[in-house]
Amino acid sequence: MIVLPTTHVVLLALLFICCVGISGVLGSCFGDGKAMCCKKRDMSCESYGRRLDRRYGTCFCDESCVGSRDCCVDYTTVCKASDCEVSEWSHWSGCSVYCGVGYSERRRYVTKQAENGGAKCPPLSQQRGCYGSYCQPNQLMTEGIAMILPSKFGKAREIDNRIGPFRPKTIHPSHCVTVRLTHVHRHCVNARRLEWTEDLKRGLRICVECQNTAMMDGMGHCLGEGKKGKKSMWTAVGSRGCRGSWKQVSVTKNCKCETGHDFIFV
Repeated sequence: MIVLPTTHVVLLALLFICCVGISGVLGSCFGDGKAMCCKKRDMSCESYGRRLDRRYGTCFCDESCVGSRDCCVDYTTVCKASDCEVSEWSHWSGCSVYCGVGYSERRRYVTKQAENGGAKCPPLSQQRGCYGSYCQPNQLMTEGIAMILPSKFGKAREIDNRIGPFRPKTIHPSHCVTVRLTHVHRHCVNARRLEWTEDLKRGLRICVECQNTAMMDGMGHCLGEGKKGKKSMWTAVGSRGCRGSWKQVSVTKNCKCETGHDFIFV
C-alpha cells in the first residue's frame, strides 16, 4: 500500500475540487452547453464565482446586472450588448390648431430593441411650436400674435400717414391696451443689443397703443391685443427670439400711452 505525503493529498483534493466546480468558481454565463442570457431582472438567472466588479459571490446573467454591477465575469462576452435601433424621422405634421399658437409633431419607430444592457431607445417623438393662420377676423384679437415696438416709433408713423395714396380710408382714434406680461422669453435679454427688450420682465404692466395704421381692416382693433383677462401672444419686432404672452388688463379709448413702459402695435 502506497501512502502519499499529507501535502500531496491536499494538492490532489484541491485539484479535484477545481476540476469539478470550475464553472462555479468562474461564475460563468455559459452552462449546460448554452448561453444563459436573461431579460430584465431575473433572480433565477444566476451563478456563483467571480463577478465583473472583481468580487466573488452570487453573480447574474440578466440585462439588469450591468446597472447593479453584479454580472458574472464573462457576461459581456457571452451576452453581447446590442443597442436599440430606430427608423428615420417622419415628416412634420400639420399645426394642431387652425388659428393661433399650437404645435406640430414628428415621430420615429423602434426597428430593434436593445438587448443585454445595450443603449436604450432615444426619444421617439418631437414637437415644435407653430402658428395656425386660418383665423376669423374676430379671433385675431386673442389668437393672433401682436408685434410691438417702443412708443417712440409711433410718432414717425403718424407723420408719414397724414398724406399719401396709402393713408387709411377709415380713421379710428387710437386706444391704449394695458397688459400684464405673463411670459418673457430669455432671448429678450441682450437680444442683438436691443436695450429696449431688456425692460420686458414677467409681471410687468405695460401700455401698448393701438394706432389707426396698425388696426385690422374695418375692426378698429390691433392684432393680438386680446380681451380682458384672456392670454394672447406677442413678439418684439427686430429682435429674433424675443417673444412671450400677456393678459389684457384694460382698454382706454382716445388714449396715448404715457406710463413709462410704453409701446405700439405694428
